[in-house]
Amino acid sequence: MTLSGVTLNTDPAIVGRQVRASIFKETYEEPERLLIPEGVRPGDRVLEAGGGIGFVSLLCARIVGAQNLLIYEPSLAMQKAIRANFMINGLEPRLRGRALTAKGGDVQLFVNGGNAASSLHRNDEGGVTSVHSDGIDAALAEWSPPS
Repeated sequence: MTLSGVTLNTDPAIVGRQVRASIFKETYEEPERLLIPEGVRPGDRVLEAGGGIGFVSLLCARIVGAQNLLIYEPSLAMQKAIRANFMINGLEPRLRGRALTAKGGDVQLFVNGGNAASSLHRNDEGGVTSVHSDGIDAALAEWSPPS
């Protein structure tokens, strides 16, 4: 399926039912689809916290180039989706399989739907796993262009 010029893998083994439905209805990440062209410019460097299936990242990569994009995504299932979606769009993601938190260190990731939905906030519908996180200040300092 192509949405806003980005081809997305809709294989049910990779993409959850609700996400697939919103992709087919063309409502998936609609606010982001409208805001990205207004706020992201060529030459920008983008750091995305929680890459999901990679759609927002791909929209940004079309503007700034994949080399100027860094994606944080701790969920193994979502990392797989990001890689699949970047591959079918002919790009290689710069992907860190970690969470992004205030201080960094190991944190609990609460998973729902086979990692299709995950959060650092407790939920009662899934399991929990420990993941490493980078501190936001360190990530921004590393990713910011030299002044």
